Amino acid sequence: MYKLLSSIIVLLLAGGLNLNAQIEKSGTKTVGISDKAQIEEMMLIMEEIGSSSKELLREQSLKSYMMPNRKSLNAERSNAYVVVTCLEYYLNFNSNLKVNLSPDYLVLQKGNAFKDILDGIVLDGTVNAALFPYGSDLLNEAANSTKKYNAENYLHLFRSDIGGRQKIFELRKAIMRGNPVMVDLKVDPSFMDLSNTGSWSFSGKAFDVLQPVIVTGYSEEKKAFEVTGMYGNDWARDGYVWIPYDEMGKLAQNGYVLVVQR
Repeated sequence: MYKLLSSIIVLLLAGGLNLNAQIEKSGTKTVGISDKAQIEEMMLIMEEIGSSSKELLREQSLKSYMMPNRKSLNAERSNAYVVVTCLEYYLNFNSNLKVNLSPDYLVLQKGNAFKDILDGIVLDGTVNAALFPYGSDLLNEAANSTKKYNAENYLHLFRSDIGGRQKIFELRKAIMRGNPVMVDLKVDPSFMDLSNTGSWSFSGKAFDVLQPVIVTGYSEEKKAFEVTGMYGNDWARDGYVWIPYDEMGKLAQNGYVLVVQR
């Protein structure tokens, strides 16, 4: 099954459009794209990442392009930390001058819900964390009047009600094209306390917790996805953990990718 998915993904990747064609320049636009044809058209292809198609069938990792792991100072704001981390990935890609963005500014403007934050990063944006530091709770005039950093749009790759195989397919396709995927993931209590381990599987215990994570890679050898969260470098193994394909297919509820003008 995975070989078939890989072959289909390579065909889709080869047929991708250039960046200017991927971003719609209309006066009005829909924020949050779920139509499959539009997703295919708008998803960025980070051509600088990866090498041969054969190697991309086996593995892909965006970890080395991500900003250093940070720990959310307030667990309720983790959704915003995930979103701004993905925006930083695009803004800082191959740039010597790195920008750190404020998740807290976004939360105070839009709240904590994943969709509200995604809408906010497109419509309103956030600011440099140097002007609104991590953990800040009071808006100030300097932050409100400074430059905002926005995404062009976001793509809703999948929802909880589609099959696990389709989720695996969509995740691999996005990462193969060089896009980290934001996922809200059902987890058990052990997930947030992982230490000195490079892999995680659901324990079978009851869970009622959704955690936002970023899927940054996959490996056909491991049959697993590489995942990071907002728990800092001491979590899992240097802030990253591998989750088996089948587990991700069962536990991933929604998957999102940003579209960013580069």
